Amino acid sequence: MTDKHLNYFAIETHYVCCITLGTLARTAFQWTVDEKRKHGHGEELWNES
Repeated sequence: MTDKHLNYFAIETHYVCCITLGTLARTAFQWTVDEKRKHGHGEELWNES
């Protein structure tokens, strides 16, 4: 493998990691919001801030 290939691989891996982390974070946040709403804590949470 040349340096060019290695560099491309590093960028590709970084990109995939970012997308995966972003998706996980969004999913976790959405799940938390849904759980709170299910238990009726949503309104109180927004009024406090």
